[in-house]
Amino acid sequence: MVSGLQTLLSDHGHETFVLAGSGEGDRSEHSNLGSGLAYVHRAVSALRKLSVDIVHAHAHWYTLISAIQYRRTRPSIRLVFSFHTSSVSHWRSVFSWLLGKADVLTFVSASQLAELRRELRLGGDLRILYPGVVPRGVHERIKGEWLARYGLSGSFPVIAFVGPRDHPRKVKGVVDLLGIVKRLRAQYPTAKLVVVGDGKLRSRIVEASRGAEDLVVVTGFVRDPSAGFATSDIYCHLSYSESFGIAVLEAMSMGACVVALNTSGVSEVVDNSAAVVVDPNSQQVAEAIRMLAANPGLRRELGFRARDSALRSHIWEARWPRIASTYGLE
Repeated sequence: MVSGLQTLLSDHGHETFVLAGSGEGDRSEHSNLGSGLAYVHRAVSALRKLSVDIVHAHAHWYTLISAIQYRRTRPSIRLVFSFHTSSVSHWRSVFSWLLGKADVLTFVSASQLAELRRELRLGGDLRILYPGVVPRGVHERIKGEWLARYGLSGSFPVIAFVGPRDHPRKVKGVVDLLGIVKRLRAQYPTAKLVVVGDGKLRSRIVEASRGAEDLVVVTGFVRDPSAGFATSDIYCHLSYSESFGIAVLEAMSMGACVVALNTSGVSEVVDNSAAVVVDPNSQQVAEAIRMLAANPGLRRELGFRARDSALRSHIWEARWPRIASTYGLE
């Protein structure tokens, strides 16, 4: 989400800086700043050197505190805080007080906004800011290399899931998806599941795949999973804990045939015209996968519709009016 916002703002002529707790910022000294109070110290020091007009803090209490601290020396800044997930610190009353210091709070879905407004007793300027996608394609050579690297050539159906392994209920969804593909092997002996991403709970997926190592590929972290989306026969986002599920939109933008759950925020912007949206029930997911595996024409049609929907309505540029308003740039 941050990289998409940065690109969009730059395209509209605004100078941006990314101060990353982990990973790459916009420059080396803005990268891997850590977390907690260590991040606050480093980020505030960087902000004072940059002298910015808008600070958009994301996801964590320490990014918010950094912005509040900086505001003491530059009271005129506009402060935006965005929730990415719905997890809340144990110090809820303190966190609620800190959130009250922001000019605007954004949420990735209406369901998340309603949940957190109730849980944290939020007031003020609360807005929904749906994530967007960056249009991209994948060369046939890259697709071929992906299939060869992970031993997927000749497999059908190839079912993909992309996402981190840091939340138990997300991992539970992947384990259930593995069980579905195991049973699918009775009808499709070359079926394979490709799990893209990494995290502290990865070992649970590896453990669940023991005895069926030829069935599942766990890639670990992949910087650009586009080839994974583009080479899947079915992209299935079976996760029981999602505030939105941006991987669904990314898969759609690559023309993948998508199965998604109606419990995530993505179901607020995606319906059955461009994807198969089902209840968070492994039996319904299994039935959807079997139905799609048996219908190549439907898979192609849904892939075309998915890409058209994503590129028409869900690229970052389509979000610009809402983002400009959030930042006070109208």
